[in-house]
Amino acid sequence: MDNITRRSLLDLIAKGGLACGCGCALSRFALLDALAADAADPDPFQVSTVDFYGRQLSRLGFGMMRLPQKGRDVIDEELADKLVDYAFRHGVNYFDTAWMYIGGKSQYYTGKVLEKYDREKICIVNKMPGGHGATGLEDAKRKFQTQLDACRTKYFDIYLLHAIGDYRRYEEFYIKGGVLDYLKKERDAGRIRRLGFSFHGGKDDLRRYLDAKDSAGWEVVMLQMSANGVGREFYEMTKPTGLPIVVMEPLHAGRLANLNVAARKALAELKPDLTPAGWALRWVSSQPNVAVAISGMAKLADVVDNCNTYRDFQPLTEADVASYHAICEKYKGANLLPCTGCAYCAPCPHGVDIPGVFGLINACRTDGLLGPNGDGKGMSAADRKKFLVLYRNKVGAKADASHCTSCDKCHPKCPQHIKVSEEFRKINAMVEAIRKGRT
Repeated sequence: MDNITRRSLLDLIAKGGLACGCGCALSRFALLDALAADAADPDPFQVSTVDFYGRQLSRLGFGMMRLPQKGRDVIDEELADKLVDYAFRHGVNYFDTAWMYIGGKSQYYTGKVLEKYDREKICIVNKMPGGHGATGLEDAKRKFQTQLDACRTKYFDIYLLHAIGDYRRYEEFYIKGGVLDYLKKERDAGRIRRLGFSFHGGKDDLRRYLDAKDSAGWEVVMLQMSANGVGREFYEMTKPTGLPIVVMEPLHAGRLANLNVAARKALAELKPDLTPAGWALRWVSSQPNVAVAISGMAKLADVVDNCNTYRDFQPLTEADVASYHAICEKYKGANLLPCTGCAYCAPCPHGVDIPGVFGLINACRTDGLLGPNGDGKGMSAADRKKFLVLYRNKVGAKADASHCTSCDKCHPKCPQHIKVSEEFRKINAMVEAIRKGRT
């Protein structure tokens, strides 16, 4: 495969012309070979940037939560290195990790893979796990130092209070517990450059956080937002503060990237060179005050496509936005669950693959496999057979929803506040009806 063919291969991958990733039709050798060809390019294109307190940050952020894996919580470092290298070569300098990502391994890998780059050219983002294991001020201090060591850095460019929601819990841990004052001191000492928070809560809670902007010293806010309306009200609340907004889940766990055939065809007729993921990312980055959109990129296609999306970035026009929303509304799946696949609920003590089950159900509903209302009713015999095979093979008999005992240990961990056991009861009833041909 000569260099021209290799570069053409990358272009084809970006447009979804070939399957790629771990365990796919396109061989691992071909993936690595194509990446090697790109690495030999002396003048790679660069993604667009945005001013962030006088510093240029890439509009596209690399989320280190969904890296390629060989098995559960085992990072495929050879492939992940190549994906990060490709992103960095094309101008991505924003890398986001956290304490619990990939079973606690993400921040260690982040430090390892980024160590070879010029530290002043990259932005490393980490988060205080206040609601994910930190027990008090002394423990917070230990965890912060552990994070610096794990990321092999003397400072974090951005440091966030992770997934704050309920203001009373925040007040107990960060205010009364002295953790926020401690983090401010670390900022004064230069070990934190910019301090902010990532948010998972309700409108009343967010209002209190934003009202405390000056006293708390917020400099950046991380919110969920996507073109299908998720998080829009929180964005509208935050926009008047003038704070830079970093958007997580801009593709809504891949939901906006994995549209059905009809939607893909309609979007392609509008802009042939823009994929569904590109549409969703460009929509987010077209919103005022949005600095960076973070995408978890586990496949070569993700990285190539996303970088291409931010090449010579131009905001969507009002007409583009109207057409995009009309198409997504017309062809959207029915009864979709709000799961983003973050896996904060994992591991289930009974072995259920919670994000795996929800992800498959959403994918089948998006494709119309589960009937017009996504409830299994009105399915053909062929669709029933296809779904049952997918459910068995993709989730596995030992990890499906039937093993849920309604212990509800996952409920308080879910940032989307999904009533998991309740949804599983519905899914189990639907699957059983499909098995018996009662749909």
